[in-house]
Amino acid sequence: MPTQAPLQAPIVQPQTLARQYDKLIKYGTTEFKGTVDPLEAEQWLEGMDRVFKKLHCTEELKFKYSVSLLQEDAYAWWKTIPYSLVEPPVLSWDNFLREFRQKYVPDAYVDQKLQEFLSLKQDSKTVAEYEREFSRLSHYAGSLLSTSREKCKRFETGLKPSLRMQVVGFRHNNFSELISQALELERIESEVTPVKEKIEKIEKLEKEKSRKAVDQSSSGATGKKKNFGGTSRDRGRGQGSTSGSQGTVNQKEQGSASVRVYIMRHGKKLKLLTLWPVHSLSLIKMYLYCLIQVLPTPMLVLALLVSLLFRVSKWVLRC
Repeated sequence: MPTQAPLQAPIVQPQTLARQYDKLIKYGTTEFKGTVDPLEAEQWLEGMDRVFKKLHCTEELKFKYSVSLLQEDAYAWWKTIPYSLVEPPVLSWDNFLREFRQKYVPDAYVDQKLQEFLSLKQDSKTVAEYEREFSRLSHYAGSLLSTSREKCKRFETGLKPSLRMQVVGFRHNNFSELISQALELERIESEVTPVKEKIEKIEKLEKEKSRKAVDQSSSGATGKKKNFGGTSRDRGRGQGSTSGSQGTVNQKEQGSASVRVYIMRHGKKLKLLTLWPVHSLSLIKMYLYCLIQVLPTPMLVLALLVSLLFRVSKWVLRC
């Protein structure tokens, strides 16, 4: 009895290049015409890679589809690459990526993005905004984020202090869990912050009121202590003599005098004290008080002595 040949699985014919190309367009791939913006070039590559994964494309098909989507300036550049137009192709998908990045995503741009990643902080951004920026720039970190733990540590370092203090002790190894915890802590903090700010505002107002009350009381006490016109008893005598002389006799006939005294300290005029007509005896007392109590300058002493001698001589002549 002859042996039967083993049954073979039917050979599946691969889809044609044209049908696959239609699927590329359907999934959102676009033609690339060249650019001076490295970010735009990177986004085109990322979009292509995402569609290739959906279609389970081989390395050979990735190369063919990518070249077919180059247009205008981009295709003119590709023709300058050695062996780029050889059929059948001798270049691979990896060759295409290397040449494409050297042209449109230079090393200087990559280094700049790496520095941005290393200095990235949350600051005033929300956790969601910070995570989005972190994920975008982590693409340039390369070996710095080789493990999930290193990625979590780098993210924790950039969190603002109020959140970092609460998550660092958990030593997260799962990046998604770390993001979830940070979002929850941010939500709780946003609910507590308005109440805290209200309390701080009330305390600030109370301190301001207390400070104003202290200032008013101290200014009132200082005003009472200042006495540039002599003692209270001398001022009482002067005011009594003034009220007694008004409406009865002429002030000159009573031998009274009117004088203005400028009290000087450190070369600045502090007070202009006008003494209404007073008796000569009170005037003498006032002069003596100024000489004893006030720290006079030589000119003030001389002015007071001349004025005193003039008043005394005038009083003697009248007597």
